[in-house]
Amino acid sequence: MPRLTSSRRRLWYAAKWVLLTVVLTAVLVQGIKLGRQVDWTHLTIRPGWLLLSTVLYVVGWLPAVWFWRELLHEVAGPISWFQITKAYFCGHLGKYVPGKAGVIFIRAGMLQAHGVPFVPGALSAGYETLASMAAGAAVGAALLPFAVPPQTLKRVLAWLPGGLARPEVISILVLLGSLCGIRVMSLLFHRILKRMVPLDSAGGALHSWSRQPTFLAFLLLILGWWIHGLSMGCTVQALSPDPISLTDWPRWTAATSLSIVLGFAALFSPGGLGVREWVLMEVLEPELGPLALVATVLSRFIWLVGECGAAGILYYWPVSRKENTSKPPDS
Repeated sequence: MPRLTSSRRRLWYAAKWVLLTVVLTAVLVQGIKLGRQVDWTHLTIRPGWLLLSTVLYVVGWLPAVWFWRELLHEVAGPISWFQITKAYFCGHLGKYVPGKAGVIFIRAGMLQAHGVPFVPGALSAGYETLASMAAGAAVGAALLPFAVPPQTLKRVLAWLPGGLARPEVISILVLLGSLCGIRVMSLLFHRILKRMVPLDSAGGALHSWSRQPTFLAFLLLILGWWIHGLSMGCTVQALSPDPISLTDWPRWTAATSLSIVLGFAALFSPGGLGVREWVLMEVLEPELGPLALVATVLSRFIWLVGECGAAGILYYWPVSRKENTSKPPDS
């Protein structure tokens, strides 16, 4: 049996590298194709819009921070906003480690020093991640008609009844279906955690989270994804001298949510490398043409700077001794 386990591990390790190589090769080919069409001599990038994009990207994660704090409040008592925000953004950097499990361990480990037991901390971090990605998947699916090329959308709509053959109607129906599925998702999360974690080590978390995420939490998480979409719009605007047009906001949000969620689902790709870029170029090319390559590269740079900047500032921010040593009351 140990040999079989070792063989499977080596096979999975090799498969991850093969998949990552295939994805990166496809993205590189597409990038070269678009790069040859870019007029690099007349390319102008306005840094003010990039700065605003970076700020909005960081702000877009604050609803997820609030949701994580709500989860922990039920099992570990009140936790300072500063400590939980610091742990959240420092844990963000763990997704650049293959497997992405570093996110959970970093966040739970940082809060353990402030009196939060490791198991509820890790469970809540994983729970928040799944809920955030579920909200992103709902947004991406609802906005899919704005993301696919017009020719493809026209062929799809041709199969639907006349009253439904409109992108707006499809988006509303998908979003309503996602909101109605909150309870199903809650039960699914609860059942998975109940099977994976003994009740005596969960610190009461499983009972407290049986109805999470709530309707309000899911709406706030969706709002965060729309803010991410606006961040992408600022990146696009940095390449264009024309006034910003919010009519493209659904496309920007679809591009961002689909790229991040699919990058998260690709466990073989650290930080969604390759997967995010492929989705962004495919969704943005009908709007930007070859400049979709530039917008994709800039968005990766902005996301990395925003995450590293937020983590670095919060980690080294001077705090009082009382704030640094305070622990929440025992549950």
